[in-house]
Amino acid sequence: MSDVEKKRFADRLNALCDEKGIPPKGKARQVDLAKVFGVSQKGARKWLEGEGFPSTKKAIEIARWANVNYDWFMTGRGARHSATEPNQKTEAAMRLIEQMPEYKKDEAIKILTVLAEHQGKQRDGTNG
Repeated sequence: MSDVEKKRFADRLNALCDEKGIPPKGKARQVDLAKVFGVSQKGARKWLEGEGFPSTKKAIEIARWANVNYDWFMTGRGARHSATEPNQKTEAAMRLIEQMPEYKKDEAIKILTVLAEHQGKQRDGTNG
């Protein structure tokens, strides 16, 4: 991931922290975020400063905590919030992904993203 993508991710995460009442930068934001998600302060700092990304499992957890779409949270693409609550199939898929080894999770997310993009093109009538 590029530095620009990391910075944009950090901006989204910081905005979500603001919305969820996590103290602002300089007022223990890193410590509080680390406690909420069971990570080190250093790990939380990397996310908040655009120096790194959380693991897929943690990113899913954060997206659920913030009630935002995972894809939007990680990439800034797509709708920030789902139009509807997740259905049983979506919840089942999320549980399966959470149980996968870390190295397989990223591939699973990529596959689902491609499928969703393809479905969107079919719905829009474009076949690119």
